[in-house]
Amino acid sequence: MTSPMQSMKRFGTDALATPANFITLGRLLLAIPTLFLIERDGSTWLTWGLWFFLCATDSVDGWMARRDGTTRSGAFLDPIADKVLTLGGFIALVSRGDVWWLPVALMAARELWISIYRVDVNNQMATRINGLIGSTAAGTLASPTYCNGTSGPQTFDAYVRRVDPVAVVDALGANGFAEVRRYGIRAVTDLVADDARKHDPVFYADLLRLELALCDREPYLRTPRMWQLVARKTIRSCSRRVPF
Repeated sequence: MTSPMQSMKRFGTDALATPANFITLGRLLLAIPTLFLIERDGSTWLTWGLWFFLCATDSVDGWMARRDGTTRSGAFLDPIADKVLTLGGFIALVSRGDVWWLPVALMAARELWISIYRVDVNNQMATRINGLIGSTAAGTLASPTYCNGTSGPQTFDAYVRRVDPVAVVDALGANGFAEVRRYGIRAVTDLVADDARKHDPVFYADLLRLELALCDREPYLRTPRMWQLVARKTIRSCSRRVPF
């Protein structure tokens, strides 16, 4: 039996051409050029603005679906659009060297688990919250203030801009230098939340020995946000412009 509330809905569960579905398809189509822009240009205010515009449309199509009537097609398309946007954003950042690949793999595994969970219990609210959190996290990492150093840690009263070590190696190679060794800095220290313990001489000595033991090993030489690179001049070449 159809309830009075269900009879007031504009669309049934089998409908395809609904306003909510059109917005979802638009988000999916616009996500593709946005991801290419992130991969090509990195973090710009244009890509960041497009990203959060797409995230906002997720709330709009959800509201319209609840107003006009939820559909099976919308329940299928919405999580696909969310996953393309979230995972695609992280993959674009990984391809640029801005984010380590392991957290992205964990994010993909979580998305797979949520999809299985949704099929088992039909929990659409959990899926929507999961997609919102993932999209917001990826958008924050892709923001210019995060990647371009206009905010964040300071050294000598100046903002520290994060530079990808791969880009540095490429620039050094173009100027006749070869990488000799790479070290990760504060690979373990920054994971210790209790700063007071770091002032304990015994604890600090153990922490320092652990840092020295891990700084030139995989994956610890790549995971820290700070790093040290040793290079050697190999050939004579004209100086070229460094792209950062």
